[in-house]
Amino acid sequence: MNISANSLVKICSLSFLITVLSSFLSVSLAADYSITLKGNNNESFDIGVITTKATEDNRTGYDIKWKTDQFEDHFLSMRPFKCLSGGEKLWCHTPYPYEIKRQLVGDDVTDLEYDLIFVWKPEGEYGINLWNGVYYQLEPTEFGWKGVMQDYDLNILGIPPAAGELRPILKKDLHESSTEDHFLPFIEIRKTQ
Repeated sequence: MNISANSLVKICSLSFLITVLSSFLSVSLAADYSITLKGNNNESFDIGVITTKATEDNRTGYDIKWKTDQFEDHFLSMRPFKCLSGGEKLWCHTPYPYEIKRQLVGDDVTDLEYDLIFVWKPEGEYGINLWNGVYYQLEPTEFGWKGVMQDYDLNILGIPPAAGELRPILKKDLHESSTEDHFLPFIEIRKTQ
C-alpha cells in the first residue's frame, strides 16, 4: 500500500484532532453534582457529591463522596448503618453489596440508583426490616436528576445475582409509594459547577 506524503500528513492531522477533541470531551464530562434528600415538611439533607468523569470506553463514570457528618451511626440487626434521623423515622443508607460499574450511559442511570438505596425504620424500634427498602427512580432534569422514592423489598438482594448480572432489581420489584407518609421521599441531584 502506497501512501503519499500529503495523505500521511492528513491522517496524522486527523489523528491529532481526534485526540484533542477526545480530551476536550473528557474534560467537559467532568462535573460535580450535589445529592439532596428532601421531605414533605421542608426537610433537606445534603448527603454527598457525585463527581463524573469520562471513562476509557467513552462512557461517563462517577464517584460519590458521602457527607458522613450528616449521618448518625446505628447498629441495627447486627450490622452498622449510616442513618439520617427525622423524628419518627430513621432513613438508613444501604450500600449496594454486589458488582457495580458506576457508569452513566445515556439515559441509563441505574448504577447511580443502586448507589442511592436506603431503608427506613421507625425510630425507637429494634432492628431493621429490609422490606422497608427505598429506591429512588431518577429522571433527567435541566439541573441533573430528580426522583421519587419507590418501595422496594431489599430481601431480594439477599441472594447474590448470577455472575455478570448487573441489574438484579427489576421494575416489577418497585412499587409506588405514598410520599406523604415518609420522611425523605424525594431526591434532587443538582450540578454544582
